[in-house]
Amino acid sequence: MVLALVLCALASISQAQTLQQAVLIANKVDPSIAALRQRVARETTNVEISKDARRPQLSIEGDTGFDDDEVGVTLTVSQLLADWGLSKSQIAAAEAGRVKVVTELKAEVENLTYEISDLYFEVDSARRRIARTREYVAFARRLEGYSRDRVLAGLANASEVARARLEIARSEEQLYQHQVDQEIARAELEFLMGQAVGQMTPPPKLSLLEQMHSSRNVIAAVIGAPDYVSATADVAIAEAGVKAARASRKPAIRLQAQVRQDLSGGRGRSSAVGLTAGVDLSTSSFRGREVVAAEQSLLAARQARTAIERDLQNSMRNYRQELQALAQTKRSLAAQVEDSRVVLQAYEGQFRAGQRDLIDLLSTGRDLYETQIEQIEVEDELNRKEYEAARTLGLLGALLFRKSR
Repeated sequence: MVLALVLCALASISQAQTLQQAVLIANKVDPSIAALRQRVARETTNVEISKDARRPQLSIEGDTGFDDDEVGVTLTVSQLLADWGLSKSQIAAAEAGRVKVVTELKAEVENLTYEISDLYFEVDSARRRIARTREYVAFARRLEGYSRDRVLAGLANASEVARARLEIARSEEQLYQHQVDQEIARAELEFLMGQAVGQMTPPPKLSLLEQMHSSRNVIAAVIGAPDYVSATADVAIAEAGVKAARASRKPAIRLQAQVRQDLSGGRGRSSAVGLTAGVDLSTSSFRGREVVAAEQSLLAARQARTAIERDLQNSMRNYRQELQALAQTKRSLAAQVEDSRVVLQAYEGQFRAGQRDLIDLLSTGRDLYETQIEQIEVEDELNRKEYEAARTLGLLGALLFRKSR
């Protein structure tokens, strides 16, 4: 029978849903991510459209003469020979625009991954709080039994039993609240995944603090953060804008071939091949204001990227300090729990021997329970803070799925 129970437990663990599996399921059904994927496809098409400027162009047009008797069709084929980098800068701007949208998609995936992870932590934290609260309910019920025995022995009055019952009611109310919190988190998780959630494994630890031990690692991680990559794409778009503004002031040279066919009944036909060069100069372009405006946009984009880089580095330093403080608090609480458990065991034996009052035992047991709950909350905050820092750097998905290998 013991072997059968162990096998059943192992089977249930193997069938439990991991955080990585939940993230993959949620990514498939999330409409915001689907919309961003379509935007990426659209920007990819826009890149090809910008490249079309360097490919042969074909146009067909019909016309009539002044007396409306001559009807003809003109076919024109042209090939760009030189535009002084105008089309190249337009292609670069389109490619940077695609990078920006891809970065938005990555950030959205990271946000959804963090949201799913946060709910997994909530469910797991509630599960541990429920377990500790059930232990405390059992402790309060033991006290009620001890108090009844003391009343029968004439060592205490009925108020002691009533006080124990009050503690049972309080702990059962807290147990119910933890169960509600767990169900709310599971319901939200089912909404994001679009399906029911069964057994769940605890979220893995990322050990991000170990990877962020040096400033060099922090700087390297900041450069790959979605916000920084998006700001770099803005700089690339602005740089392409400066090149385009300068190139637009120079004439574009095209090789052009033209054929006209008369459709009014005759066999008239004419053709021509030659080079064309031209430039469209508005007042702003002629005075160079478009170049000045593009350069100002470039300076603004660079300053914005610098600001984002500084904010990210400062955030990572703050995260590292917070994680270190939480880790220290976690160790301190673990020691407090062990000490409180030893004291409670001693007090419980003394209470049964008539050497302690009920209030001594209750206060000691309550201190242990509250310290255990605080320990769970600190561990939960530590793990969530680590996931939050990884999400900020755009590393959450990579670290999470690396843990599953």
